[in-house]
Amino acid sequence: MRHAHARRRTATIATILVACALVMLAVMVSAAQATPTEVNVRIEGRTQTLFEGPILTEGHDVSSYKGESGEEAEDIAEHPCDGINVLDPGNTEPGPVPTAASVDALNTIGETNAMAGQWYNGFNDYFVKQWGVEEENAESEGRSWGILVNNVFTSVGGCQYQLDTGDEVLWTYNAFEARPFLALFANGADYAGGDRPLTATAQLGKPLLLEVLSYEDDTEDIPPAHPQRTGASPFSGAEVAPVATSKKGLEKLDLESPETVSTDSGGKASITFTTPGWHRLKAGGPIEAETGEEEVIRSNRLDVCVPAEGASGCGDPPAEDRLRVPPRYQSQIGTAPKNWKAPDVYGPTLAGQTLTATEGDWTGKATIAYSYRWQLCDNTGGGCEDIPGASGSSYELPLSAAGHTLRVIVKAKNGVGSAEAESARTNEVPISPSNTEAPSIEGTAEEGHTLTASSGKWSGSAPIGFEYAWLRCNGSGGECAQVAGLSPSPTYVATAADVGATLRAKVIAKNAAGTATAESTATATVKAAPVIVVSPPPGGGGGGSSTGQTPTGQTPGGQVLGQTAAQPPAIVTVARLAVRQLVLKVSAAGTVTVKITARKRHAGKLIWSTLKTIKIKASKAGMITVRLPHLSPGSYRLSIALAGSKPLLRALTVKRR
Repeated sequence: MRHAHARRRTATIATILVACALVMLAVMVSAAQATPTEVNVRIEGRTQTLFEGPILTEGHDVSSYKGESGEEAEDIAEHPCDGINVLDPGNTEPGPVPTAASVDALNTIGETNAMAGQWYNGFNDYFVKQWGVEEENAESEGRSWGILVNNVFTSVGGCQYQLDTGDEVLWTYNAFEARPFLALFANGADYAGGDRPLTATAQLGKPLLLEVLSYEDDTEDIPPAHPQRTGASPFSGAEVAPVATSKKGLEKLDLESPETVSTDSGGKASITFTTPGWHRLKAGGPIEAETGEEEVIRSNRLDVCVPAEGASGCGDPPAEDRLRVPPRYQSQIGTAPKNWKAPDVYGPTLAGQTLTATEGDWTGKATIAYSYRWQLCDNTGGGCEDIPGASGSSYELPLSAAGHTLRVIVKAKNGVGSAEAESARTNEVPISPSNTEAPSIEGTAEEGHTLTASSGKWSGSAPIGFEYAWLRCNGSGGECAQVAGLSPSPTYVATAADVGATLRAKVIAKNAAGTATAESTATATVKAAPVIVVSPPPGGGGGGSSTGQTPTGQTPGGQVLGQTAAQPPAIVTVARLAVRQLVLKVSAAGTVTVKITARKRHAGKLIWSTLKTIKIKASKAGMITVRLPHLSPGSYRLSIALAGSKPLLRALTVKRR
């Protein structure tokens, strides 16, 4: 029967007569033992979640502890709750059912008085009035519990519908008030169906994308074989919030938390975690002032692992995400241990770091003792062999583990038997960088020239990052000293201080496993740059001022290598003149023309002959750079003009030291 006052089924007289005639047969059939099955149970109460997670269950007799009046139940007898119902001969073998599974679930958290309800012989089922600490609100018409399997209301009651492995059972308080049923996923667009993920992983300090869907709340049908995304739509305005969990495991949304986020029109939201470890989330909605209830049916729980820097996990998952076995069933199941959830390995997969293993989830009648065997595998996860002496629950990775993966095998043993289960392989332990071909340097070893270092060739686990340092050495390449700090750039411009010395490039390679360095061979001895002598303009003509380029030092005869001449303001001025570069300051946009002339003899006379004319467009006022051609030693004159202005003249002499 479906649990709603307005929708409660009404049995016909004929049906009741059949039920009365066959009640003894039902009791006899229900005595058979059901097969243990893992299902997921969630009980959403009026203000909190009473239970959520996977349990191992079977169909069995259950009883109520409280009647409709709220007093001790008059009918405290156990009734069959295993899917065998003379009114529905479709089930021929006992099996797990939602009501018995939910009683088992609450028993695992210490709720011995798990369910209160009224038994109806006409339906061979209970009308549930209370789960654990959450009562039906008898003062409000229509408040009652409803049951869904795989997001669909069942068309038969909680003692009649048989479950399969992986089914999701949801009991919810006040189920029939047209409230949307929410579902929460991490990267939910990838979920199409099957077991709903209980956990997700996020990166520290980086957003985790979440998705909230809503399912129809008025569909009563035969549930699908597995949970499905079909029938769900994005839900806007859901509040995704942290969850406070009591010692018993009761969960309550903290909608006032500053970490709460709301979904957009596409049902999406993102949350960023600033602390490592496990974080618990659920999706809910605003509280109605009149009823004190949320406007939606809360979503499933999502436990998010946020690994610390350099770690690969967060340790054991929360207990609520692991398979739980009811006390009544723990004493009945098989004698030898049986694994229900594989062992797991967590910790940084780096040489020198420690990995820790969990034993996984096991069932067995007697107390179980666990032992461990660590194995070293190749980088594809194959060829695994025992590691001598590695028999504890933790293992420190030696340097020899680099380039390999690992796994752990856990053996569970009790007084009557044993069994083994293996973990998944870890990520490959990274290999530190190692240089296989030395770095090299390209470029001319001359003052003012740019040198570029290659990183060389390296072995080791990707990705490998590089930084560069430059060393100034003596003429034979020895006695080197670093001239600047580390830089991600491989280039270096030779300076006057490098003249007469040689240079080496030092490359620092780094990956997750470590750091290594390598040096290039030394360059040729760094030569001095050609000397540029800047003279005042002929006759003091032209406008502007030229700071020129004033080289350090003097000529052998004591002549100053650079001169500065004060000039009146002009539209274009010389800011800097170097070996191959002229920097100009212009006060307006326009085309700048630089004409380079040199003295040469023609018809017995010395004349100024144009060597090259350079035009460059300035898009706005400011600094522009003109690249000069290579000039042989000699005397030159520059004529610099901005369109519409009087030319600025500069004389220069190029000498070689």
